Amino acid sequence: MKVNEVFEGIQGEGRYVGHPVLFVRVSNCNLNCSFCDTEFITGRIYSVEDLTKEINRSKMDTVVWTGGEPTLQLDEIVEVVDRTPMEHHHLESNGYRLDSKLNAFSYLCFSPKNLKDARRIKEFGEGDIKIVTDLELNKELIPYATMLMPLSTFTQRDLEIERNVWNYCIKNNIRYSPRIHVNLWGNDRGK
Repeated sequence: MKVNEVFEGIQGEGRYVGHPVLFVRVSNCNLNCSFCDTEFITGRIYSVEDLTKEINRSKMDTVVWTGGEPTLQLDEIVEVVDRTPMEHHHLESNGYRLDSKLNAFSYLCFSPKNLKDARRIKEFGEGDIKIVTDLELNKELIPYATMLMPLSTFTQRDLEIERNVWNYCIKNNIRYSPRIHVNLWGNDRGK
């Protein structure tokens, strides 16, 4: 399996914001979003056994599988999940692959990038649907959201976007997801 990076950090977004976790950022994605803030092309090839050993060395009780798009390598990831004693395995996905193997995870967070996938995920009925937006980008996906996360542009515009999304969430009774890692570290990797 191809993995971009493995690191311990704090979950900076979503339902479990603030929790110490082990991130496994896999390489490769089925999409090429212009607003993506993640470098996921490069990576190291791991065997299931080698990645299992690396995860088992961590003191964290939660592993967050993110990417890229983890479901492109779902079969191998599930093998690793089955071999690790961690209490929780979370999956962050764009919703590319929805099937029963997702039951291996204690939490699912989907961030669809188009209307077709948002509808499929809503019908799937599991996990959160997190929409990245400035209230213009992905506007058509907002009705499917269980949480909204402000788009980060890494410019002075970000505070305005955060406040606008915050106010929209209050007005529409939707969970707001901060991006505390971005607020603290900008676009530094491995944080």
